[in-house]
Amino acid sequence: MLADALHDEIVSLRRVRAEAADVRKRFGDLSESPPIYDLRAVASILTDIYQGAENVFEHIAETTGEGVPSGSEWHKKLLDQMEREAPGARPASIHAETRAALESFRKFRHRARHVYGFDLKWNRMKPLLVVAEETVDLIIADLDTFCQWLDALGDDEA
Repeated sequence: MLADALHDEIVSLRRVRAEAADVRKRFGDLSESPPIYDLRAVASILTDIYQGAENVFEHIAETTGEGVPSGSEWHKKLLDQMEREAPGARPASIHAETRAALESFRKFRHRARHVYGFDLKWNRMKPLLVVAEETVDLIIADLDTFCQWLDALGDDEA
């Protein structure tokens, strides 16, 4: 059921949020670039934030019958799709603020997947790490609202 899948993803997103919080504590003011192995770990955490959100969006798109977009920009199209209501299928899954926050993580994930780890740039990662916890909070708040909508349907067959 969709609600169960979303709740599982929320649990995972909370774990990623905790990891991001730990990194911020570990590196303090974030002024200095961590060693390369730590940079690679931070990149993994940052990409997990978008991956978790995208997992949710795929579940929603498939369950509601909208389908996951195709083509070279399907990741961006899916994000756009989730910000809009699907008349007769579902309300918007995320707010504009959440979509905007996720766009930076989507772009970073794309870059991180297409460069060698030793080419990761702290100056691109640091701003994301600063907003990582807040971004996960936005995602979870939107998903909680979406799950409430599912619960109101009574049978969770959105």
